[in-house]
Amino acid sequence: MSISHWLAWADKTALSCASQSLTYQELFDAVMFRAQWLSAQDAKRIAINIDNSIEWVITDFAVRVAGLCSVPIPDFFTPAQQQHLLDEAGVQLVLSDSVHADYGNPAPSPSPALCAWQREVASQPQLPDGTGKITFTSGSTGTPKGVCLSHASQTLVASKLAEMIGMTNVRHLCLL
Repeated sequence: MSISHWLAWADKTALSCASQSLTYQELFDAVMFRAQWLSAQDAKRIAINIDNSIEWVITDFAVRVAGLCSVPIPDFFTPAQQQHLLDEAGVQLVLSDSVHADYGNPAPSPSPALCAWQREVASQPQLPDGTGKITFTSGSTGTPKGVCLSHASQTLVASKLAEMIGMTNVRHLCLL
């Protein structure tokens, strides 16, 4: 589903967890605010080190809306693997829900729930045209490797999975 379609369900619940719930209107507003904030930063590649939460969803959608590239940081990565990921992907901005992390120069944050760091990048690695997300392998048999995904391919896979499953009124469906 495209973000432009969210407002058709403005008052319906879009996301909920134990401590928070957002309607589609609230989700839309939060994503647009965060996307504007991201667009104002001097960064094209954004690492997301946020627990599986509403904040993660808002941030991931905002990176997409802003036309930037997201780089999720797996929570099981060691500090050395995290540093490798940041360097290999050329990450310029890190958003995290961990106040104990240190990824570079502290920067203003778009949310009280998040910390932000700007990173100096000596040279920007070349990416295939259209890359919207770089996901890294676990590195269980060596150094983690990045896989470049376009926003279009992610949308196609998600829509085909939803189509094949054929479920309506899905409350939670985690396949990707």
